[in-house]
Amino acid sequence: MHSTILISHEFYTNKVGYVINPDNDALNEVFITPEEVSAEILKKIKQIAESYIGDEVIGAVVAIPAFFQTAQIEATKRAVQMAGLELKMLVREPTAAAIAYNEDKKLEDSNIMIFDFGGGSYIIFI
Repeated sequence: MHSTILISHEFYTNKVGYVINPDNDALNEVFITPEEVSAEILKKIKQIAESYIGDEVIGAVVAIPAFFQTAQIEATKRAVQMAGLELKMLVREPTAAAIAYNEDKKLEDSNIMIFDFGGGSYIIFI
């Protein structure tokens, strides 16, 4: 069963590039880091999952883009922690795709090609 959930909240960037919440007035801007934005999204996903399964969600496996560097990985880890989740595993998206495919097909000693169509990249993994 698949379902689509729309999570919407408006954020804008100010003239120096900080993310701001438009609910705050211009003289009292609240600056929000990218990991705080990610944490809020993860909190909402956690809440939806808990409502759906009727139990507490305590951990998460998180897939990250293949090109993430150390600082981006650490920011993602902080976001997971800020969301009140225990990070069970951090995997790159192509690896997650390969794991999911193998879980479904139960392949042994096979080669597969993973295509990663990103927003600004196109990567192939074998």
